[in-house]
Amino acid sequence: KSDTSDSNSTDLQQFLKGETDSIEYKPSIFWSNEISNQKIPVASKLTNISQNDILKTINGFMNSSGGNLIVGLHDKVKETDSVKNMPRKDFQDEYYNNPDFDRYLLKITELLKHGFGSVSMQLCEIEQINLGPGDVFDDSVIPSSKKNFHEKIVKYEKDRMLLKITVKESTIPVFVNLKSESCRNHECEN
Repeated sequence: KSDTSDSNSTDLQQFLKGETDSIEYKPSIFWSNEISNQKIPVASKLTNISQNDILKTINGFMNSSGGNLIVGLHDKVKETDSVKNMPRKDFQDEYYNNPDFDRYLLKITELLKHGFGSVSMQLCEIEQINLGPGDVFDDSVIPSSKKNFHEKIVKYEKDRMLLKITVKESTIPVFVNLKSESCRNHECEN
């Protein structure tokens, strides 16, 4: 049993070392960094931009040699080593805004089915990674659009969660169905 936990710990350390050709970090599934600096209500920031970015990354893994997508890490390369690859508070809030993991998993599964149909169930495996309580990166206190922006690290009392989406290589080309930006706030056939 200790071999398994040592092996899992080693795997986790490998995933947290940084991005490679087969490991990609994303800050969130349903939140977009691209619009976080705009002055719009928080509810409006839950857009297709982030979802399409996730789908494109997964599609790239499917059409190459597979890989692992780690969701919930601060991945800005310009930041200092102290915050690089640190869990993000906004992702923790997204994760805990769901009543339980099964409902969150259902939302992600629906997104993957929209993007890839039934092939997503054959090529993608989603698991949660529990890092326990500790420090998280939080830029919501002083948004990066402000001139006095600086990195903010806060203590997170709940378990810090990440998602790992393991994507297998497809034997045939896989095409992705992206969500239309014009359909950002509703579902339709586009």
